[in-house]
Amino acid sequence: MKTKSAKLYTKNKERFDLSSYPLLDVQQALQHIGSEAVLAQMLLFMIKISLPEDLLMLQKVYAAGDWQEVQNIAHKIKGGAVYVGTVRLKMACQLLERAEHVHDAGCLESLYQQVVFVIEESKKAIGEWLQNKGRVNIFPQA
Repeated sequence: MKTKSAKLYTKNKERFDLSSYPLLDVQQALQHIGSEAVLAQMLLFMIKISLPEDLLMLQKVYAAGDWQEVQNIAHKIKGGAVYVGTVRLKMACQLLERAEHVHDAGCLESLYQQVVFVIEESKKAIGEWLQNKGRVNIFPQA
């Protein structure tokens, strides 16, 4: 049986579908940053430090039920995502950030879950790009 949030997400799937946006658009990022080496440094910082810290804080304020702070953190994440080409992450955060007038907890829940999912997917895509570029071994062997 689906939860209310799952039903709402399914009902609004098209509205929440971000699959047409790339997880990482390097060309777009290079328009802002200019250098692939600098982009690689920024992306490495993003997946190793800023996104894990932001995700931890996001989960903490979510658990406390502080939707205003959830939206504030989404805004912060979006700010970084804009410059490094993580387009889908930017869009997921933007949807959650702009949902401040939504009084439907199920909708907010769906948008929050989408941000968490897209953060994880973005980290994977960034790690793969960095590894393919030979910048760093993001996925060390056990």
